[in-house]
Amino acid sequence: MSKTKIVATFGPASQSPSVIESMVDEGVSCARLNLSHGTKEKHSDLIASLKKIRNDNDLPLSIIADTKGPEVRIRPAEGGDIHLNEDEVVLLTSGRAGEHKSFIADYEDIRGFLDEGYEVIVGDGELSLTVETVSDRGVRCRTMSSGVISGRQRITVPGISFPLPPITEQDKKDIKFAVSEGADWLALSFVKGGEEIKQAKELARDVDDRDVPVIAKIETAESVENIEEIALVADGLMVARGDLAMALGMEEVPFLQKRIIRLANNMAKPVVTATQMLETMIDAPTPTRAEVTDVANAVLDGTDAIMLSGETAIGSYPAKTVSTMRKIARKADDNFSPSNNLTSQLDGKRSETAPEIGRASCTMAERLEAGAIITSTRSGYTARLIARFRPEVQIIAVTPSRSVYNQLALVWGVKPIRMETTRNTDQMIEKSIYSAREEGYVDKGDLVVVTAGVPFSVEGTTNLIKVEQVG
Repeated sequence: MSKTKIVATFGPASQSPSVIESMVDEGVSCARLNLSHGTKEKHSDLIASLKKIRNDNDLPLSIIADTKGPEVRIRPAEGGDIHLNEDEVVLLTSGRAGEHKSFIADYEDIRGFLDEGYEVIVGDGELSLTVETVSDRGVRCRTMSSGVISGRQRITVPGISFPLPPITEQDKKDIKFAVSEGADWLALSFVKGGEEIKQAKELARDVDDRDVPVIAKIETAESVENIEEIALVADGLMVARGDLAMALGMEEVPFLQKRIIRLANNMAKPVVTATQMLETMIDAPTPTRAEVTDVANAVLDGTDAIMLSGETAIGSYPAKTVSTMRKIARKADDNFSPSNNLTSQLDGKRSETAPEIGRASCTMAERLEAGAIITSTRSGYTARLIARFRPEVQIIAVTPSRSVYNQLALVWGVKPIRMETTRNTDQMIEKSIYSAREEGYVDKGDLVVVTAGVPFSVEGTTNLIKVEQVG
């Protein structure tokens, strides 16, 4: 397996237990459910299959439920599919059809937010319109390319933020559904600030008191502007490159990706890089060289995880795509140099005990040529503190929490082990080393660096570092 984790989106092409198992065998550590598509029944069945596979195989597998988020959509006024040619006139309206090919927006005051010269992007960029005039009849646009509009398709207007509720009624239902079904992470779409993250966490707590962590998807101009505020309250970040490109321009995305990843690394929060990583493999058995480079560069940027979307949800080669991504990620992991990452950035800054224990454990493991760093964690925080330094040795996180065990499947380089609570620190260290050896992570005679907290079994008290030899 690669140290960089692989998130795969599950859908029609990958919902059978046999395909799921083959994808997990090839390297999937996190399963994403896109709640924008499919029925609750299908999602419930898929979650049940994922849980069965991870329980039967006794392995950590994170389930991520991705919400739809607030958006404006348009639909053909006369129904059906509408084929549009380049340089054709269309009308956007909130009411009835006009004299041109007309599309009805589900936002009442669409005219109040558009003006001459504005660009309107349909779907994921398949069609682009330019606004020519705005009148009482609607918004007259001209197509800049040919394409088809069918059903209800989302529109994006670069530079414009429609005043929509941050968490829609559908999102609220989806959050409650996902938490009740046992999702390990929630991914919140079209985040603009920190308040909706807090609101999502409150909604989750109303269903279950296990504190389901929330990933903020950075995909709007507002989310980029408020990135520090969002990162403080979110438990993880996602670089949602498709919508970022439409909102801010595709030329901005490579640099935003590096900025978002660096921020997440600094804050010891997992970050996922997503969208069109191996898009060609939806239909083809091999990726383009550009896609290979894209995946490798995301790893070299320091991402915790790389994500597959349509490639595994609707693609022809879901397991092969995962295998391909794993091979690229492993090679990139081997060439990753943490010297340019966090260690140098933190020098000279005042810190706290737990982060310094994290840094010291990495330094000691490197200089002693240890076989692993073993950390006891109840919340996953200590494991993330260690992982952000990207040590060359493996990170073994021992936890009594089944939820944390699965959540850590998203964190770079971490190999979780679930172990019942022990009576004291000495017993915890002894059992942790024994479990790591039983799993084949370390061998007899290896040195291991162990971190723990005193007083024992109190969350957030990591203050002990110790070197042991595997017996």
